[in-house]
Amino acid sequence: LLGGWGCKGKAPIASGPDASVQPAPDALLSDAPPTDAESKIPEGWKVFENEEWGITLAYPGGWYYRQLPEQETGNTNSMEVVFNQEPIVSLPDSDPVYPLMLSVRVGTIADELALARNAQIPEQVVINGRSFTKVLYEQELVDLTFASYMLEASGKVYVIDGLANLPEIESVVASLAVEVRP
Repeated sequence: LLGGWGCKGKAPIASGPDASVQPAPDALLSDAPPTDAESKIPEGWKVFENEEWGITLAYPGGWYYRQLPEQETGNTNSMEVVFNQEPIVSLPDSDPVYPLMLSVRVGTIADELALARNAQIPEQVVINGRSFTKVLYEQELVDLTFASYMLEASGKVYVIDGLANLPEIESVVASLAVEVRP
């Protein structure tokens, strides 16, 4: 993630909920995928979709998101999206903390764990029939605990980072749909 693990990112420009986003397609993972992608999406939620990276993710209906451009992430082998309960506004020279962030990178879970700072021992958790690597960690410079859920498929690692006490975090994780491509 930006600046290492955590939901910190460079200040983005304002964005809003996208009412035109359609429900997640029936994109399945090879390791015990759910059979009905739409049943995982809580009522009233919206869906972020990125066709280039073959991913969909549900988020609370009243929240906002922004996909960060490559010039902000500094990495052409990744895709990063931040989510917030309030509109995401640009503030000069700020390094905001977001309650939720999605990252997709070329690599492995082992690569992600090698970057971990202030992290507890990883554990395997099963959410909606799929196994995720979960790590709790303290964000530097703020007194917050984050949870990172990682899934590896097709040479990429999918990371959902969120505040550990965020009630919606496991519903967001359960909604993850990845299109496995050759």
